[in-house]
Amino acid sequence: TADMRTAPQLLERIGLLSHALTRCLDVGSGDVVVVLAEARTAMMEALLASLDAGTIVAPLNWRWSAAEVTAAMTRLQPRVLVHDAAC
Repeated sequence: TADMRTAPQLLERIGLLSHALTRCLDVGSGDVVVVLAEARTAMMEALLASLDAGTIVAPLNWRWSAAEVTAAMTRLQPRVLVHDAAC
């Protein structure tokens, strides 16, 4: 499928997103990053990039209702929300 990547491509994309998180969004060690996305390659890239940046990663279930997501976001107080077009 178009969502497939080679290992070097995956590592490059993870590195780019990790760099964007740390340099552009000033996210770092101890900051919470929420990932709200369908289970696809891009979601895994966001999770791994967030870990690479030293953050606390909190993946949320993309099937949750708006009320459930709001409750989780209130509890987590994330510095950044990474989401895909479906969410």
